[in-house]
Amino acid sequence: MGVSGIEADARAARARGADLVLVSMHWGEEQDQKPTSEQRRFATELLSSGAVDYIIGNHPHVVQPCERIDGRMVNYSLGNALSDQTAGIVAYGGAKSTEAAQDGMIALVTFHRDAAGKVTSTEKFQPTRVDRAHGYVIRPVTKASDPASWQRTSSVITSGGNTCGAMPRS
Repeated sequence: MGVSGIEADARAARARGADLVLVSMHWGEEQDQKPTSEQRRFATELLSSGAVDYIIGNHPHVVQPCERIDGRMVNYSLGNALSDQTAGIVAYGGAKSTEAAQDGMIALVTFHRDAAGKVTSTEKFQPTRVDRAHGYVIRPVTKASDPASWQRTSSVITSGGNTCGAMPRS
């Protein structure tokens, strides 16, 4: 389904009374922390249409940035929630690493509607890490518990000027 099909579904959901339309996209290049031009094009078209309020992305197995487009947000990729991603990756900035493939995040998004009906949103995020050594458990990450993972996730999410205004929860 292309952008027009997703937009049509979003408009149909609104016509049936949806207050918010969230779209989950399976997109992007595996192991690449930079969104592709296609991801950016889809996000721009969907969020600019007014039919979609928020896009949640997955598939690359690494965290990708968030961005605000026409007042609406996209998280291009939340990273890994459960994985066995052991191959080398090209991390943001070009350095090869297997570590970023175990990083993820939980997006904590709050939507607000003003008296005129306009919807705005704010985001906090909780960095996470797959603990492969102890049964593939997803663990919250803080600056103190895993400074390297926390820094990798935080720097990717806030890269590009942090137009979505996301702030780390811990």
